[in-house]
Amino acid sequence: MIAGQSWKMSPSASTRGIRLHQRPSGVGKSTLLRLIYMADFPDDGYIQVDQFRSDQMRRKDIPFLRRKIGMVFQDFKLLPDRTAYDNVAFALRVTGTKPAEIKRRTLQVLTSVG
Repeated sequence: MIAGQSWKMSPSASTRGIRLHQRPSGVGKSTLLRLIYMADFPDDGYIQVDQFRSDQMRRKDIPFLRRKIGMVFQDFKLLPDRTAYDNVAFALRVTGTKPAEIKRRTLQVLTSVG
């Protein structure tokens, strides 16, 4: 449970990302992430990510929020018949991103994670 918490990230911090690995079990890492990508909603208050507020969010708008967030999960949800590049580029392809932008963003992400 995350109670009475308030966090604000500057735009420059959000472009570098949030790293929550290697924290003790039970501190709320998964809960925080689920609130950010709005798989769960707070009982009190609201979560705001970009222009999306959890207290005003419509279920049909959640995919638009998630397209703005890059998440890597422990189970990865990778397509086993694809390369690392193709796995990263997949979501961009299905959302109609232009090929040059797919290449630029995919290479940027792969470079940042090593």
